[in-house]
Amino acid sequence: MSRGPLWQVQLEAGRLEAEGITTWLPDATIKTLDPFATGALPLLTVLHVPEEEERRARELLAEADLEGATPEELTAAALATPPDPDLGITPEEARDLEGSDDDEVQERLETLARRTRWGALMVWLAPFAVYYGLAYLRLARRTGRRDARHGLTVAGLALGILLVGVFLVFLFRLGPLDGHLQE
Repeated sequence: MSRGPLWQVQLEAGRLEAEGITTWLPDATIKTLDPFATGALPLLTVLHVPEEEERRARELLAEADLEGATPEELTAAALATPPDPDLGITPEEARDLEGSDDDEVQERLETLARRTRWGALMVWLAPFAVYYGLAYLRLARRTGRRDARHGLTVAGLALGILLVGVFLVFLFRLGPLDGHLQE
C-alpha cells in the first residue's frame, strides 16, 4: 500500500494502528538490524493493510499529510482528489476517476527508469540498462508520461548503449582466440 524508508512507514503504521487498522511490515526487524540482508531494495519498506481497509487507510494517510500544508498545497490536493463514489458514481467510474491505472503506469515507469539508471552505473549490468531503458521509452511514448528524472534515465540508456558497444568492439577486435593460443 505505502512504500518508503522504514522510519516513515513505521510512522504511517502507527497512525493507522491508532485508528484501529491492522498493519504489517514484512522484514521490518531484519531491515532494522541489517537492511542489506533483505535483497535488492534494502532501504525500501512496504506497508501492508487488509484489503478491505485499504481505502480508509489511504484516506487517513492523505489527511495526515495535509495537516501542516500551506493553502496552495491544500488547493492542489483538493483539485487532485477524485469525487467520492458514495455520491452516486458507479464503482467503475470511481476506479477510472481514481486513476489506479495511472498510478500503476507511473510506478512501472519509475521502476524501469530506476533500473535503467542503476544498470548504466553498474558497468557489468549495461545490457540490462539498455533493455529496461528501451522498455521505459516505449511505455513513456505510449502513455505520454515521464519519470521525474527523465533526462537522467535517457542519459543512463545512452551510457548503457555506449558500454555495450565498447564491449562488442573490444570482443570482435580480439579476433579468433585460436591465433593467440598458437603463439
